Amino acid sequence: MEAIVGGAVAGKICEMTLQMTVQKLSAQISLVTNFQKDFEWLKRKLGYMKGFLKDAEQQCRQKESVRQWLQDVRDIAVRAEDILERCTAQPLYTSRLQSVFTGNHMGFRYKYSRKISKIKARIKLLIEEGWQLKVANDVSSGEEASSSTLRRAYSKRSSIVPIDSHPVGIEAKVEHLVSLLERPAVSVIAVVGMGGLGKTYLLQHVYSVVKYRFEKSIWLSISQSFSISKLQNDLASHLNIKDKIQGVSEQRAEELINAHLKEKKIVIVLDDVWKPIKEGNLIKRLGLTIGQNCKLVITTRNREVCRNVKAEIYEMERLSEEDSWKLFCIYGFPEDEGNRAPEHLLDVARNIAKECGNLPLAIKTTAASLAGCRSRREWDSKLSQLKEVSTLNKPLEVLKLSYDCLPAHLKACFAYLSFFPEDEKIDCEYLVNLWIAEGFIPDGKDQWDIGWKCLNEIANLCLVEIVEEEWEGSDHDSDIQVELEVKKYCRVHDLFLDLAVYISKENKCAFKIENAFKEFPARNNSVDWCRVLLPKKWIDDKVLLKSRLAFSPKLLRTLSLSDNRIVNIPPKILMNMKVLRVLDLSRNGISTLPDCVEDMKLLKVLNLSSTWITEVPGCVRSLKSLLFLDVSFCSSLRQIPVWIGKLKCLQHINTVQSPLINTLPNGILNLKSLRTLRSRRLRLSVRNDSELKLQDVRSMFQLQELSICLHTESQLQSIKEGILGKLVRMRHLTVENCLPFPDCPFPEELEIMRDLETLQLHKFAVTSSLCSFVDLRELRLQRCHWNSYPEFQKMPNLMSLQLDSNISCTEIPAAFGKSGGFPKLRFMLIRDFPGLDEFPELEDGAMPHLEVFKLHKCHNLSELRGLEKLKMLKEFNYHRSFGLWFRLQEGGQDWREVKARNPQVIITHRHRRYV
Repeated sequence: MEAIVGGAVAGKICEMTLQMTVQKLSAQISLVTNFQKDFEWLKRKLGYMKGFLKDAEQQCRQKESVRQWLQDVRDIAVRAEDILERCTAQPLYTSRLQSVFTGNHMGFRYKYSRKISKIKARIKLLIEEGWQLKVANDVSSGEEASSSTLRRAYSKRSSIVPIDSHPVGIEAKVEHLVSLLERPAVSVIAVVGMGGLGKTYLLQHVYSVVKYRFEKSIWLSISQSFSISKLQNDLASHLNIKDKIQGVSEQRAEELINAHLKEKKIVIVLDDVWKPIKEGNLIKRLGLTIGQNCKLVITTRNREVCRNVKAEIYEMERLSEEDSWKLFCIYGFPEDEGNRAPEHLLDVARNIAKECGNLPLAIKTTAASLAGCRSRREWDSKLSQLKEVSTLNKPLEVLKLSYDCLPAHLKACFAYLSFFPEDEKIDCEYLVNLWIAEGFIPDGKDQWDIGWKCLNEIANLCLVEIVEEEWEGSDHDSDIQVELEVKKYCRVHDLFLDLAVYISKENKCAFKIENAFKEFPARNNSVDWCRVLLPKKWIDDKVLLKSRLAFSPKLLRTLSLSDNRIVNIPPKILMNMKVLRVLDLSRNGISTLPDCVEDMKLLKVLNLSSTWITEVPGCVRSLKSLLFLDVSFCSSLRQIPVWIGKLKCLQHINTVQSPLINTLPNGILNLKSLRTLRSRRLRLSVRNDSELKLQDVRSMFQLQELSICLHTESQLQSIKEGILGKLVRMRHLTVENCLPFPDCPFPEELEIMRDLETLQLHKFAVTSSLCSFVDLRELRLQRCHWNSYPEFQKMPNLMSLQLDSNISCTEIPAAFGKSGGFPKLRFMLIRDFPGLDEFPELEDGAMPHLEVFKLHKCHNLSELRGLEKLKMLKEFNYHRSFGLWFRLQEGGQDWREVKARNPQVIITHRHRRYV
């Protein structure tokens, strides 16, 4: 009997166990079969959460309970985004690129189904809590702007146009500071004032006036946390002695700099000094000896900074009401004739200008946020908002009103600026790539254009300043002299950087940190740590390993260790960073990467520029999501590997100034999304099937930047036949003819490249067809010839024209000097025209925006009439143009006429400058 009962019980237990097993198995199977449905649900909810979070801060920041709930929503949104992106990237890691919802992904679907199920439960719980707080309606039913909507808004290609400088109310201040610098008894000048008054802006104008009056002029940005070693290196770079102080102690570097500067007449600007200067702490350690020959100019917010230095204090004052109104109108009514306010907005505009407290930065940003708006209601609303804050005590709150006016898609882009160090010059192109990698720009073929458009909008609102910097250089393996390279950078004012950091901390969408050793959480709870920056701190391998980064935060999106002394990256640092999007190890001594990098399935930006790598590390071949690879300025890099073609998503390859790279493998052809192939001029192969050939290039339809050398007649013939004609998206093209005969005509078939912005040709016969490139901004012609001059002066967007080495040209057409010609030209170089006898007379209105004009090696040119009529000219340089010497030397006839009309222009001859 007991046996029967025991058997029945055992059978019941087996039946229950089997039933539970079946139920669990059914639940697991249900997870897998519902994977696509759950994936789409999570994707939709993430879109809702993002849209809600972008607008929630301003509405709900007063309630602590709501703030905590919002933080929970942000945390779960970060995790959901990582899961969805990993699912989207999974097909890249299979041989057949099968959809994650079908094919051989059973194990992957099971794993991520469980993760999605947990996320779903947390989202539903958050929505219930949100209903109780009366804020969840938007999360459950609201929508953010769709990617397609955003693309339609930016369907037209846009490029950044730097905002014009509008110096208002500083003319007298510039003159006063210049006169102070010229006094023998004054060695140190301190410009003191609160943030946003325009101290740095004023000093930039002063610097441009006085820099040529000294043998050496140097600008150093100090900021709140500076390094003596870093400043010594920056100073040595300006003095061209950086190689002499490499590896030496700070004391020895101080001695070397001091010896180099001894007896030289120099002016040095120390911008944005925060800590009190002690004679032996900063000035002396930089190797400076302040006196009559060495002038020091300081900008600071605190006059106590200079209490240990005998300085002439210049108190920076707010603008007058008249100048405040003038500046407000320039930025608030840019399209109105004379920058005048419409009658129906005049009174409210004047009141808004007054509420800005005569603070230039607040005036510019507030006015720019209203530019183009003619609704009285919106202007009245802005006035009400301004009255709620005080510019005297809370300038940051005034600036935050401009941030609140940003469209939702621009707020994350602006907050990301907090990731960059103070006083950093941010490469605009690199910034756009980072935005794309971080997911701020929607996926699609046009996201690059959208990213530039976003940056342009932020600049137009005066939240950042876009600057174009020019530098001269040459390609040592080529006889082409590159006279001018233009790069775009953006700069962020200290107050706006403070604002970006404030927003980033509050929203947890980005975090700027320069000391991860003290503040990093002791436990591996890294949800708040999306981005870590450790730049320019002279960190080495041992210090890095002891840092709390060794906890390997699992949710880290961006890690920058740039500009340090790291030689070997400890694998422990990177091993758990599985969702990393950006890894910047530039300007370090590393020669390879740890193997654990291959597990970073979502990595999109890898910056290895200025490192000691001899080859692209093999672990990189596993990074199928990679979009941007930078190996520029790597002097030991020997080649780009054949397997590069396996990185199907790669859009940008940068090998500029890596001197051993002059060919590329034909594996590049597999990169169908490649947009930028930035390199030295490539020597395209003829016989080697493993290297890139000219005929291969024509299939790279997305390519927008290319620089090539032609070494055979067959290649030249292919160019004549228009082999590159299918590259319709090209924007930056350089073609060098390395054959001994220069009679190859520029192929008119290339006119199909309607988006071309930069064109450089070497040894071609050019025709008027060049003028059909209406979007062209930079044109460089070297050793090119023409039967009749193309009408360059009619090109509507041309900003830089360089004509180099034409020994047969005896005259330049009169149209070059006519009024209305070259409507946007800013830079012109005419070099090595030995037969040029005469330059056309310049009329009033000719080249209305020309800033830099250079005439080099024009031996027979003896007169340049009308130079004084170039109203915007800042610098005129003539080198080995001896005929101009007597007229343009200081006191000469033409010199007097030019200086009478334009006293600020700098006239230079070789190394002598007449200011």
